[in-house]
Amino acid sequence: MSTVIIPARASSNWAIWWDIRRHPGTSGWSTALAPSAAGAMERAQHFLKLGFIVYAIRDPAGALFMDEEQIANSVRTVSSPAPPAPGPISTSHRGQI
Repeated sequence: MSTVIIPARASSNWAIWWDIRRHPGTSGWSTALAPSAAGAMERAQHFLKLGFIVYAIRDPAGALFMDEEQIANSVRTVSSPAPPAPGPISTSHRGQI
């Protein structure tokens, strides 16, 4: 993975840097804003579920909070529930359709 420098922003909101497809550089990336770190993570998870690229989350001071790899790992951890326990298997289906 190549290192990409994402410009800092001065704001009271958290910034989520994303795009619908991967391309080099930061030109053309979209920015979504959220009022909190939790809101930024929720927005990032939503973008990833839609199949978008989420490059970074920056805090209100513009400092990098999470990069692409950290976001992907965080979302995988949150959205990987334990598999359901197997239920009983019925073998008596005589006359039932």
